[in-house]
Amino acid sequence: MRTSRARLLTILGLALAAGLAAWGLLSPRPSPEESRASAMALAAEHPEIVPMLLALGAILALTLGLFLAWNLSLRRHDRHLGLLIDTMPAYVFAKDYQGRYILANRAMAAYYKTKPEAMMGLTDADLGVDEEDFLAYRDQDREVIGSGKALFVSEHPGLRLDHSPGWFQTTKVPYRRPGTRRSAILGITVDITELKEAKESLAESKERYRQLAHHDQLTGLPNRALFSDLLGQALAMARRGGSCLALAFLDLDYFKEVNDSLGHEVGDLLLKEAADRMRASLRASDVVGRIGGDEFIVLLQGVEEAEAARLAAEKLRLALREPYHLAGKVARVSASIGLALFPEHATDEAGLARLADKAMYRSKAEGKDRVSVYSRDPA
Repeated sequence: MRTSRARLLTILGLALAAGLAAWGLLSPRPSPEESRASAMALAAEHPEIVPMLLALGAILALTLGLFLAWNLSLRRHDRHLGLLIDTMPAYVFAKDYQGRYILANRAMAAYYKTKPEAMMGLTDADLGVDEEDFLAYRDQDREVIGSGKALFVSEHPGLRLDHSPGWFQTTKVPYRRPGTRRSAILGITVDITELKEAKESLAESKERYRQLAHHDQLTGLPNRALFSDLLGQALAMARRGGSCLALAFLDLDYFKEVNDSLGHEVGDLLLKEAADRMRASLRASDVVGRIGGDEFIVLLQGVEEAEAARLAAEKLRLALREPYHLAGKVARVSASIGLALFPEHATDEAGLARLADKAMYRSKAEGKDRVSVYSRDPA
């Protein structure tokens, strides 16, 4: 009620001011002396109207002052809001139901190589966007207007300010155009290309660190820690399923001689090729790891008897004894392999490792380049 009364007084005051101004413009202008004389005569003849005229003048002055202050404040607010929108590092825009721009900030205009005011009333198609994309944008905008619900697209491809490919995040919300009953959409599109690249780089770094933490840096094979986890999982599955598995310890014979005679660079190349040969000789379910130097460890899953494990180990031995052609040089090594079986020889990881290692040293003691299965009675 108070607000309506204030508005009414303001309107009446403005109307009065306009009427007085018009009366002053249309009436003959008396001289200053004549005006003073008329005013004094009027005041002497009707002294009761003097306070009324003073009050009316005060109301008129106050009304005009409030109107001018409000108008100045509104203009400042508009300027500040426009400055904020124009300096945002994002595409800010508004479109009507037909897809015509009714607002665009400098970044949006710069994308189309024009000025914000030049975009008003134009559609994306007018600005060079192909018809298919224009219709897709317009249909999306109309869906937002029709549903009255905001649309958020967390990640979509697009062209950056320099028209290079990039990734963007867009939000569109419906809103009522000021001074009309027509609906429109207000949108903001943020370039997230750098953010996406940073996320991907972080993910790659994490994967690299995970790889370094669980894999041998030279050969890429599982290291001791990862192999231990895999062996633990395999043992748990074997216990549940009542199946068997074998653990093999493998040592490259004469590797030290290769290192000493041909150099560490050739030695590293030999270890990498040996790792590749072992991977190629094993089944997909088997695992080979490097536990240090020229020592490797192999998990053979699903072997039901010692002979099956021995044949798999023989395949490794034969693959490793072939000549290595490395950096213009030829190197030769062989492999001493020891095997222990679950659950025949041991039922836990530590027991299997100890017995497989023991069997490997027996292979070395018996002349190297051979496979030995653990036996309680070496004879």
